[in-house]
Amino acid sequence: TGEGFSRWRDMAVTRWRDEAAQAALGSFVFLRDTGSGEVWSSGVQPTRAGTDRHRAVFCEHHAAFTHQRPRLTTTTEVVVSAEDDAEARRVTLTNNGRRDCEIDVTSYAELVLAPPASDLAHPAFSKMFVVTDFLPELGVIIATRRRRSPHDPEVWAAHIAVVEGKDTAPIQIETDRARFIGRGRDIAHAAMIEQPLSGTTGTVLDPIFSIRRRVRVPGGGTTRVTFWTMVADTPDALLDLVDRHRDPSAFARAATLAWTQAQVQLRHLGVTHADAADFQTLGGMVMRNDARLRATPAQITAGAAPQSALWALGISGDLPIVLLQIEDVEDIAVLHQAISAHEFWQMRQLAVDLVVLNDRTSSYVQDLQIAIEAAVRSARSRPQAPGIHAPAKGTIHALRADLLQAGARGQLFSAARVILVASRGDLASQLARLSSLP
Repeated sequence: TGEGFSRWRDMAVTRWRDEAAQAALGSFVFLRDTGSGEVWSSGVQPTRAGTDRHRAVFCEHHAAFTHQRPRLTTTTEVVVSAEDDAEARRVTLTNNGRRDCEIDVTSYAELVLAPPASDLAHPAFSKMFVVTDFLPELGVIIATRRRRSPHDPEVWAAHIAVVEGKDTAPIQIETDRARFIGRGRDIAHAAMIEQPLSGTTGTVLDPIFSIRRRVRVPGGGTTRVTFWTMVADTPDALLDLVDRHRDPSAFARAATLAWTQAQVQLRHLGVTHADAADFQTLGGMVMRNDARLRATPAQITAGAAPQSALWALGISGDLPIVLLQIEDVEDIAVLHQAISAHEFWQMRQLAVDLVVLNDRTSSYVQDLQIAIEAAVRSARSRPQAPGIHAPAKGTIHALRADLLQAGARGQLFSAARVILVASRGDLASQLARLSSLP
């Protein structure tokens, strides 16, 4: 839905930092050299062809994946529009040789058009209500979800390919995943990567968006194909989006606006680009359940307890936990950085509970606890920047180690997905230490 695209826009960069992100998203671009028959994908997944020839660059507003062949360079830029419910994947083919070449560029995106909870509960049943169609005069595949009751909202989606250069064959489309992949195959070895797309539309049991454009890349020249996926509440609004995004200049506008929005968000949080990169790295570790900043296996086993054991601390346990240990007021800058990371994750729709554990021994001087509580109150009172999607839910909890009940500390260590220690330096230093581990 439109809301879903807004949430995807806000958490897109964090997801891109996951090395398996393209596989998780179920959206790929396949390429095939019609002369040699060689097949590869825009990113490492799903074909994993020439993994040593792939590289990726991640920014606040977009991601770029590059695949280098002896005489052809493929660069795929992914941008989520800041003004429309639309995503673009621009594939740039650069011919470094003298001879022209023809390349089949094929998109592949799996369709749900339903809330994530419905899809997770019964994926096969959820997809049965999607209907697809193709409008050849516009070169667009459209899809809608049949409403099961009059109260269900309408949702319409479209997929187009915009060619900047010379296309040498008619457009091909596919909306049936079973036909695309083929019997006994997987997405990495799909049958229709090397065969013509069937053009199937209608009520398909497992719907996809797939468009193929065959383009000629001149020697020493460049050709681009941009795949747009759009969502709207009505068919008229959808066709309006299609009309506006068929212009080749639409991608540049979307990239510029996405960059502008990213700068507004960073300025609102008061963080640098280096800090944002560290926050994204930590966010990726939380999402992947990366064990490098978790407690040791022995600590996890010793502190294992039911989720309800955290309720006494005011922590639900429904969200991932990031634990920060601090015992010196001189390390308060690390706390401020962790709070900024928490706000950054919220803005990217990554809901996390940040637990600040005051490890200072009990004394009459509570300057550290006072500083912690002041920092938490300041973060809670910060106004939301205008024009930014509503943040995900997640809370900051300030706890004193000397007041914890027996076993509560071990339970926190066991449950936390990331454990930070303020005395070890800022986030950049603690992340840098990971690269030196064996």
